[in-house]
Amino acid sequence: MVDSFPAVRLQDLTPLPYQQALAAHLQANEPEAWRWAASAEAREEHTAAMRAELLRSAYRLDADAHPDLHADATLAAQRLGVAARITLYQAPSGDGAAMNAAIYVVPGEAHIVLSGPLLEKLQPPERQAVLGHELAHYLLWERDGGRHHVVDRLLHATAADPRAD
Repeated sequence: MVDSFPAVRLQDLTPLPYQQALAAHLQANEPEAWRWAASAEAREEHTAAMRAELLRSAYRLDADAHPDLHADATLAAQRLGVAARITLYQAPSGDGAAMNAAIYVVPGEAHIVLSGPLLEKLQPPERQAVLGHELAHYLLWERDGGRHHVVDRLLHATAADPRAD
């Protein structure tokens, strides 16, 4: 199959003004939290926690067992110009589990977790769109030295901490 979609030009993809303003606000008004979240130590903690969470909560979808899904991920990555190593996972889905996807990012790696009956329900173009959406997060979080990934980690840490005001 010939891909009729041109690759996305990265210079055409920019963070939304809200995302830029939020990053600037946090960096200016929460300098201690920003320094911590942007530190190598915090990135290492995040990576270790992410890997542990993936081991606990999902199983890996190998390319040999899921060649069509991996082809969809490769195509989405090519269209977006993502060169990261992509690993795909399935979260256990109980009765009535919602279809969703999430991405966990470390430099050079994109770990995409699918939830619910996404593989059974979506056609290849729909899967490509979902995977492309997740990989767009990767692009956002990798740009500007990882600035927007720092924002994401800060907001998640703040939302999970009952002491945060």
